[in-house]
Amino acid sequence: MSTITTLVNNYDLILEHRLEVMAYPPYCFSKVRFPSLRKHNVHAVESPHTSIWGSHLGSYLMIWENFEKRWPDSDVIPFRAVGSPLSGRIAQFIGYSKSTRSIITEAPQGFTTGAMRRYVARFRELFPERLLCIPLEEVVAELKAGGQMQSRPSYQLLELRKNFYQLLSIMSGIEPDGPAAISYSLNQNYKCQPAVKIDVLIEGQRRASGNAVVMGYSEQAEEQFLESKRNIEELALGYGLAVSSLERGHLSSQISCMLLLDRNETVMQKDTMEFITAFVHEAEQMCNRF
Repeated sequence: MSTITTLVNNYDLILEHRLEVMAYPPYCFSKVRFPSLRKHNVHAVESPHTSIWGSHLGSYLMIWENFEKRWPDSDVIPFRAVGSPLSGRIAQFIGYSKSTRSIITEAPQGFTTGAMRRYVARFRELFPERLLCIPLEEVVAELKAGGQMQSRPSYQLLELRKNFYQLLSIMSGIEPDGPAAISYSLNQNYKCQPAVKIDVLIEGQRRASGNAVVMGYSEQAEEQFLESKRNIEELALGYGLAVSSLERGHLSSQISCMLLLDRNETVMQKDTMEFITAFVHEAEQMCNRF
């Protein structure tokens, strides 16, 4: 079921439970994404400053509550607006008309980009840290099922990141965001699948002349840096991790290694933790040799 279909079919249910949704991170941070708008087969420019193409369920609740107050006679559910952040003029709009039961592309009279952007920005101010969540379809299913929060499948997400950091720091001896060259974090991809991100910082050594450090790097240092970077990337690929790198300056690179897991239950499993620990220790040894 598409995002639009899920929202349209359960709009009243979500609004009815809006306080519950806003207070419960697995629901509040559920991702709401829409297909890219196209014009003449070219992707529309998408930027947090010029368009609303997707956000979190919590920010959409804020948008819809404001919309119903300012446009009480409208039957439209606004989904997406692209336009000028300065003038507020809408260039492209996607919404749903409850009366005609169809997608519309004409914004309500007086509707501006600010009617959406303002609340997305406000949501980010209120919740600067992205917390773990479940897909929109699962939010709807849990709201319909009801019951105590502790008995819902999503409840495990409240402490999952904290428990993961605690156990991995004990097993590996490395803190998630410590001063070492290696750091890690537990995030999610767009499908809400858990993804462990391990960052390895590689930096070259400045050449020294006596007790003074000379601004620059020796040829040998450059060769060592490239070799170390290549070794870390090959190590990660050997472990089956997705690898990307960010150059932070001359002879300074951050290598990001991503482990995508199929479900939340596998995050704390023994095999997962031992796999990550083994990779972290090998990467740490390489960094120390460099």
